[in-house]
Amino acid sequence: MSGNLFLRSSYYRILLYLLGFLFHMVGLADSLAQSPKSDGLTRIRDLCVMPQSEIETLPPFRVKGVITSIAGHRSDRRRFAVFTIHDGSAGIYVRAIPSSKKIEWQGDNKVIATLAPGTEIELEGILEQGSFKPTILASNIRVLKQNRLPPAKVVSVERLLSGAAVTERVETSGVVQSCVPFIHDTWLMRIDSHAGYFMARIRREDMDARRLIDAEVTVRGLVGTATNGRSEFLRPNIWIDRPEDLIVLKPAPDDAFAVPKLALAGLDGFSITGRTLHRRRVEGTVTYCEPGEFLYIQQGTRAIKVELASKEELHPWDWIEVSGFLDISSSVAGLRGAVARKLGTHEAIPPLPTSLTEIRDAFEPLLHGLPSNPHDFDGLLVEFTGRLLNVQLFSEQGKVHLTVGNGEQMTTADLDVSSLDQFGELRVGSLIKIVGVAEVEYAASRQVQELSPPVGLNLLLRDASDITVLDEASWWTPQRVSWSAITLGAVLIVVMGWSITLRRLLVKRTSRLEGVMLAHRDQELEFRGARHERQRLAADMHDGVQQLIAGAAFRLEAAVNHLPEIPPIVDAQLTAARSTLLRAQNGLRDCLNGMLYVDEGPTEFPALLQYAAAAMDHWPQGLVDVRVEGGRPYSLSRHVKGNLLLLMQEAVGNALKHGAAHHVQITLSYHDEEFEMTLEDDGSGFDLLQAPDQEVGHYGLESMRHRMSWLDGSVEILTAPGGGVRVRTRMPRGKAEASKPVEKPQLPNEISAP
Repeated sequence: MSGNLFLRSSYYRILLYLLGFLFHMVGLADSLAQSPKSDGLTRIRDLCVMPQSEIETLPPFRVKGVITSIAGHRSDRRRFAVFTIHDGSAGIYVRAIPSSKKIEWQGDNKVIATLAPGTEIELEGILEQGSFKPTILASNIRVLKQNRLPPAKVVSVERLLSGAAVTERVETSGVVQSCVPFIHDTWLMRIDSHAGYFMARIRREDMDARRLIDAEVTVRGLVGTATNGRSEFLRPNIWIDRPEDLIVLKPAPDDAFAVPKLALAGLDGFSITGRTLHRRRVEGTVTYCEPGEFLYIQQGTRAIKVELASKEELHPWDWIEVSGFLDISSSVAGLRGAVARKLGTHEAIPPLPTSLTEIRDAFEPLLHGLPSNPHDFDGLLVEFTGRLLNVQLFSEQGKVHLTVGNGEQMTTADLDVSSLDQFGELRVGSLIKIVGVAEVEYAASRQVQELSPPVGLNLLLRDASDITVLDEASWWTPQRVSWSAITLGAVLIVVMGWSITLRRLLVKRTSRLEGVMLAHRDQELEFRGARHERQRLAADMHDGVQQLIAGAAFRLEAAVNHLPEIPPIVDAQLTAARSTLLRAQNGLRDCLNGMLYVDEGPTEFPALLQYAAAAMDHWPQGLVDVRVEGGRPYSLSRHVKGNLLLLMQEAVGNALKHGAAHHVQITLSYHDEEFEMTLEDDGSGFDLLQAPDQEVGHYGLESMRHRMSWLDGSVEILTAPGGGVRVRTRMPRGKAEASKPVEKPQLPNEISAP
């Protein structure tokens, strides 16, 4: 017994020694394979496992390998090339772009056009990040020789889906379930296996891949990638370079409907051989259809969604059969890549009344390993009654999104915008009944084995006939009442604010008006007092000063007449004195006339000038002509009119006395910003620089300047010998215009009496 144990233990010991030696040799071979090459070449495997932080700092290197595939269209290879090479350790993408900014191209452009799968090359370049796996950016390519393509590795779909086989030349198998046109004149095929699916591409010129749908195939080619925006792996794509690399193991049937027919309830039932990857054929009544996209068919209490690969014209209640591939991407199985044909027309299926509570109750048996009772409602034609809670318009999609609730649950439904014309307006709060195909929403499962309970219901509506208004809501919805209340409140706030503002403005304007009325009354009283004073002063001057001057002149003339003989020097003095008295008398008379004309003459200034000129009996008739120009005439204040009237008398008197004028033109210009009066005569004129001033007894020109200065205006005198005289006066309109009349109460008799 002990000998047997000794022999048995020795046997095990020798076996362990042999296994240890074998592992040692394998490790040594692997270390030799991974050691740097002595010829200065870099292994592609070392480049593929390079950390991202070291890729940009890696210096230029050389690699040698065989081209396994060339991407892109053949016509593009004269300008650039994107291909893969393999050196026995791994494969990698290479980009040869002469116009690259990252590295200077030093090779021959003609070499790019000669590259083909199987060509052995040696290249120099740098490493860049790439979309998923590092990529070589070549600066020079040297063709060594033409070899055979390296044999494809037989890999499982699981390895393909892991992303480990990217840039490797592989061989794998599956069933072609779809084929669509793709970029660069290629076919894009979906090839499924029980472990998952991958995509494969082949040139359209190589074959018509559409006839391979539902065929079992083996493909050989280079593994590419489909990535997202973060360069993360999504799924593999196999590029098939040659037609002979696509091998048909089992051809597709000539008739897509030449497969056994299944009941909808047995679409994905148990099979001792497992799920088939080939087409399945079922029948049913169309309850909803989006042409060229998908439809729902129903048979009894079971319904499925069918994604179409063709664009047959189908309508609700058509009895059809469909042949497609099993789709288990959602919570319930359906068909995709299907073709359909119409068999006839079925009777309309009555909708099942439902609610989210009933759907949850039907789901309850699944928690105990039993089928849903009596059905799961998913995909069935149902009806839902409730209050319309919301209507949302999506103009870009041409859809109206409805939300309907019945107190405990809510459901949503989409309707074409064009269907709203049959309703006019769907009022929120209306009691409605909607009929549509049920799309049950399930909760996200936290575990693979966990069942996802239903949490929502969406209905697919066909047209406006799927909505019935049972009780239309009042136009005064809570939302409209709220908005109306808010609007009314805002209006009341605005009105109150406006009322307060108007009240304050009224108080301010009333106070200002009272001040204006008081000031106007004071001005009126002051004017009346001044008028009375002017009249008294005029009377006193007429009865006193003028009579004294006349008496002095009379006495002086009587004295001259009584003298028998007057010496010449005395006669000259007496004549000068008499002339002075006469001039004083005339000046005083003109002043008295000016004071009276303003009060007794016309109100408008042009007429007042004509009136005053006509009243001057010592002026020739027709001497003065008044003309008005500019904008609409406005009233001038009495103070301005009086001073301008005296200025006019002075200017016209000078024109007669010194210039022997025959005509004087007065032009009144009423401008928006200023008032202008111009007097122009046809007299002899004078030299303005040689004109006598007040030092020798001439006050005319200086008095004009003083008067305009008192009025905050200016005077300009233009004249020349033999050219007449032009007197131009200007003053701001605000200083010239009279204040507007203000209604005022009748003054007491003792105040208003003259």
